[in-house]
Amino acid sequence: MKFLVLLFAILFQNILIVGDSEACSMKFGAIAAVRHPGEMVSTICKSGTRTAYWEGAKMRTALLTGKYDVVIVFLGTNDYGSKPDPTKIVQQIAATGATCVWVGPPLVRGKKSATNEHLRTSVAPCVYLDTQALNIPLVDGVHPTGPGAVKWLVEVWRLKNLSQPSQP
Repeated sequence: MKFLVLLFAILFQNILIVGDSEACSMKFGAIAAVRHPGEMVSTICKSGTRTAYWEGAKMRTALLTGKYDVVIVFLGTNDYGSKPDPTKIVQQIAATGATCVWVGPPLVRGKKSATNEHLRTSVAPCVYLDTQALNIPLVDGVHPTGPGAVKWLVEVWRLKNLSQPSQP
């Protein structure tokens, strides 16, 4: 019975993907490739945005568009080389009770950045996905190819499902 309750919780989720152009890239077929029947996926994104853009009212507005079970955050690529503070965003998501997966930046033009390690240690209780370890194919050195976006979301979905709270 416990297994069925957990399976139901995973299969029938309301999911928000939010963030920069990396989040926008997921709308072009990747979501359809990984979404399970019963999952409702919304994407709210703005190209070129940095972590600070989403603090406060922008994230609050995004979170108010639905009652989300999972929030997937694609932020950090435009902060490359800096150490953005994700605290307010993480707190806003945690306050909703949603599970959170923070997707770190890819290897921009093949180069690692301290932004990745900084975010990894700063986004708890979100689960952090180290995209740089995935070797995602990038069309322009920054954004994923179609197959790259699918590869990326397959790993996001795996983490999303592993991070679901166990049911009583």
